[in-house]
Amino acid sequence: MIVWLWDAPGPVRCGRGVTGDEGSALGAAAVFLRSGAACSATVEAARMVLDERTLNRVYERTGTGWQARRGEHGAVRWQPLRQAHEDRPSGQRGSPWFTCSARS
Repeated sequence: MIVWLWDAPGPVRCGRGVTGDEGSALGAAAVFLRSGAACSATVEAARMVLDERTLNRVYERTGTGWQARRGEHGAVRWQPLRQAHEDRPSGQRGSPWFTCSARS
């Protein structure tokens, strides 16, 4: 089963979620970008897998997706997600959500 993870970190708020389709994930992330609450956004396809160590179900990111930044006048510009998973240790599954450094 493929799901779409979205993450939109910002200096004040962070948005993130899981949707069943790519369009919904792109739309949800774009809302945070257009509002100015987020600086960037990532949408990525993931598979639900069983973590062999903990026997918990986790999302394994596929590397397929989109990244975006907010441009002038609130325009959102999407581009294909770069393969940033090369830095991840081999065999690591179910990578966690991106860290969000929101201020309280």
